[in-house]
Amino acid sequence: MKKVLNISLGSRSFTLEEDAYKRLSEYLEHFRTRLVASSGVPISQNAEVMEDLESRIAELFAQEVGSDGRVVRLELVERVTRQLGMPDGKPETDPADEARDAKPTEPVRKKIYRDDENRRIAGVCAGLATYLDIDVVLTRVLMLVAFVAGTAGFWIYVICWIAIPKALTPTQKCEMYGLPVTAENLAKFATNKKNERTMENTAENVRAQMRKGVLEYCILSILDKREAYASSIIEELKRVGMIVVEGTLYPLLIRQKNQGLLDYRWEESTQGPPRKYYVLSDKGREQLAQMDAAWQELVDGIQTLKQA
Repeated sequence: MKKVLNISLGSRSFTLEEDAYKRLSEYLEHFRTRLVASSGVPISQNAEVMEDLESRIAELFAQEVGSDGRVVRLELVERVTRQLGMPDGKPETDPADEARDAKPTEPVRKKIYRDDENRRIAGVCAGLATYLDIDVVLTRVLMLVAFVAGTAGFWIYVICWIAIPKALTPTQKCEMYGLPVTAENLAKFATNKKNERTMENTAENVRAQMRKGVLEYCILSILDKREAYASSIIEELKRVGMIVVEGTLYPLLIRQKNQGLLDYRWEESTQGPPRKYYVLSDKGREQLAQMDAAWQELVDGIQTLKQA
């Protein structure tokens, strides 16, 4: 039976399995660190963001386990953290971050892989040439001679094809060339992908940047119609496809509040602790009017360019 812990989160009490608690603590620490890095201000000034985040996590936990004392398991924590994401919209962890933070290790020893990028048939000769540090032409000539000399060459090639794995990931490619797994080396191999994949990633990045650029405008537009708490703002943005991970919203709300664009009030809730409702301030309405005008100018300019 797993060990469980009782915790308070977002003014609610939950019982978590030990591995779920460790994962949640890890996520909150990652979010806090990324928040400092992305906003450029000390964590003490971002405490309100973390409070809103914890309240959202508590709300999502309560939707799943209710108030009947059911235990929060690791699977639920993983699902919630994926839904919330990081404040900068990037993955919680990536190979470049891990490599950058890693301590220096022993010199990397080469590992034998099939080199799919330089293959003629299955990448066997190219992989052997890289591992032995010899010209790939020489390995192909030797393999061809073995083919001509008899069936042994054929079976040697087939066995190598089956036994030697293909270098697929940036880490495996670093190992194939005997390079240390650093951020620079990972980035170099990560860019050597098929053109179709690169184009798909580029298009998705463009869409993400465009959504990010108008997110503050969207928040003000939602609050111009009615006051709302963070969860309802998130649902509205998701409904129109303007937000992918929820964690990007909380820093924006606090930043807009600190800029005087938003106010907030607390309201009692029948479903748990009081909720923080955000309200558009007079300054926020002025900002929204300016954004409306700028948006219309942008749309008109693009339409003119497309029709010219």
